[in-house]
Amino acid sequence: MKIVLVFVLAVALCLPATRSSAAEPLVFGFTAVKDCVGALVASEQGFFQKHGLDVQLRLMQNSATEATAIVAGAMTLGCNAPPVLLQAMSRGVGLIGLAGASVSNPADKATAVLARPEAGITTAADFAGKKVGVSGIGSNGYVMFSQWLTAQHVDFKRVSFFEVPFSTQYDVLKRGTVDAVVSVTPILTRILSDKTGVAVEYLEAPMPSGTPLVIYISSTEWATKNPGLVNAVRQALFEGTQYALAHRDQADQYVAKYLNQPLANVQATSYSTLDSRLTGKQMQWWVDAMKTQGLIQSDAVPANVVAK
Repeated sequence: MKIVLVFVLAVALCLPATRSSAAEPLVFGFTAVKDCVGALVASEQGFFQKHGLDVQLRLMQNSATEATAIVAGAMTLGCNAPPVLLQAMSRGVGLIGLAGASVSNPADKATAVLARPEAGITTAADFAGKKVGVSGIGSNGYVMFSQWLTAQHVDFKRVSFFEVPFSTQYDVLKRGTVDAVVSVTPILTRILSDKTGVAVEYLEAPMPSGTPLVIYISSTEWATKNPGLVNAVRQALFEGTQYALAHRDQADQYVAKYLNQPLANVQATSYSTLDSRLTGKQMQWWVDAMKTQGLIQSDAVPANVVAK
């Protein structure tokens, strides 16, 4: 069943919060995308520990379930997506951005809509009436793909969207359950490598360079109460990101380990442009696109979208 992300987040407000004590580890969620590599490296290379942080990494099914866990107090931090944060904030749900993970670059090929060869999809117009799998309704892929269709004068509402986690997209597409999926590396590479799907469009190409793709978030309450820890997290993520940029081979091993993917697939794929910086100004493309798609009402980036 399709579940709108803002509804999932709103439900989390009704859940009993289980706040971690200072002595407990910070549970840090991440999804199956290579862009979270900064957090993976920070854990493996001891950067979290260096800055006095006891972090426990946890792989999550998608950004929505991760955000729900953060709001409910079952998780402290997350490697997440701008649309999830913006939808939450538009509904008064207490989430906030901490740092960046990756940004768009028109030359990157880390996010694409991939169609089954038998589906007969070669242009935007061919998606009308087709079934397309996305990691979540209102997710990065959903917003990016819908915006691309809109720019091509195709009504995205004519597409039947299904929520398909990244981890199962290969199998679902191969079985023909959907006609296409919006995927990311390294799953994208596996789909292309054996021609289970063909790339119809790489979705970073139409975006302004430097638009955040993956970000790190926490609850607003936690960030407000723990400015020192926020700074420590940012520093560890910065160091993790810089290490990943300088030591790709080692970083690929960590990605393969945590994402449960063959190392060869990870090594065959490129990263999005990694960048740990995050400002509210960078979010404007998402705000404009999401307002067009009816996911949020305001055309202004929230003033408090990034923690101080």
